[in-house]
Amino acid sequence: MITSVDIKENRTHYIAHLEGEEDLFFIVPMDNDGSDNWARLQQWLDAGNEISDTIEWKHMYAAKRNMEYPELAEQFDMLWHAIDTDSLNKTSDFYVKLKQVKDNNPKPGEG
Repeated sequence: MITSVDIKENRTHYIAHLEGEEDLFFIVPMDNDGSDNWARLQQWLDAGNEISDTIEWKHMYAAKRNMEYPELAEQFDMLWHAIDTDSLNKTSDFYVKLKQVKDNNPKPGEG
């Protein structure tokens, strides 16, 4: 039996929490994929239940960015080399690598 459904951290799937079953949960995409589990989710929703969003998404992007940024020593080294070679612009490794992390983890409402 489904007890609750949340939006998964990746923001592309739902996670359905189960009780009284062998599995503790199942995961389905946010768009109907035609699976039996999606049908179960739809029945649960049709019964008046709602999907919750318990993840504090507006703050999560920063934590994900922090995990993906290069170590500070590496950032400083990239910065030093960019300055030393007069290439501190949007083509430098320093900018490109940090920009990639920001683009992959946009602030809510930006991406």
